[in-house]
Amino acid sequence: MQENFRGRKMQKMYDLSSKFNTFYSSNVVLSQTVQAELYDKKDLNIQRLKD
Repeated sequence: MQENFRGRKMQKMYDLSSKFNTFYSSNVVLSQTVQAELYDKKDLNIQRLKD
C-alpha cells in the first residue's frame, strides 16, 4: 500500500461503476412490459377520474 502525505496507509480504489450499472439495469429498472402496463393503468385511472 502507498502512504499519503500524512504517512497513513492508503487503500486502493476500485471502479465498480460497471457492476452498479449492471445491477441497476437488471434489478431496479422495470421491464418495458411492466412499464407499459403501469402507464395503461395510470391512463385508465385518469380517465376514470374525469368521468
